[in-house]
Formats: sequence, structure tokens, C-alpha cells
Amino acid sequence: MNQKVEEVRLALGGTRNARGFRKFTSEGKAAATSFALERISEGATAYEVAEELGINGWTMQRWLQNHRAEGQPREAFHHVEVLASTKAALVLRGACGVSVEGLSVEQLAKLLRELSCSA
Repeated sequence: MNQKVEEVRLALGGTRNARGFRKFTSEGKAAATSFALERISEGATAYEVAEELGINGWTMQRWLQNHRAEGQPREAFHHVEVLASTKAALVLRGACGVSVEGLSVEQLAKLLRELSCSA
């Protein structure tokens, strides 16, 4: 594993731009993303992988997000999961930590209609 980490670190390079930020080649990003996907499948988090590679966790998250979005059409809605339900209100959690609480089914349906991109 350590040899693989060193290979990816070398692929990432260490050049810096005029403002002092590290610049990464597309090959380096691809190597890091591939390594990250492998490590994540083994149970590591993106932030743990970023730490192993010596890069910022947000940078690794952005590369993974871009990788997952390549070639996939954008969807109007993301998967939403119902966590709890009572007779009077729903508690929903959506993408990026969005939370909707206290709405009736009718209110929720109205909100989704108003937020939809279709006419």
C-alpha cells in the first residue's frame, strides 16, 4: 500500500502556481481519483485518502464528485429518503444535508411541484 501511495504522490507532482497553490496535472488527478476509489471501496473515507496523499480533503472530494459526474446526465432531483413519519408530518433528508421537517404530505407535494424545473 505504501508503495502505491508514493506512486500517486509522485504522479500528483509538486509544482506551485504564482499564488503558491499546488498545481496538479490531469494525469495526477486521475491517478489520485483511481487510488481514492480503490481505498474507499476498502472502507476508507475521502478525507483519509487525501491525508495519505498529502492533499486537501475538499480537493479530493471535488475530484471524486467530478469523476462521478462525467458522462452522466444531470438529474432534476436527487434520491430522497424518508427517515421518520407521523400522521401529521414527515421528516426528510436529501442530498447535501438538506432537511425538510414538519410538512404534511400535501405540503411536501406542493413544494416539490413548485421546485420542479418542468412547466
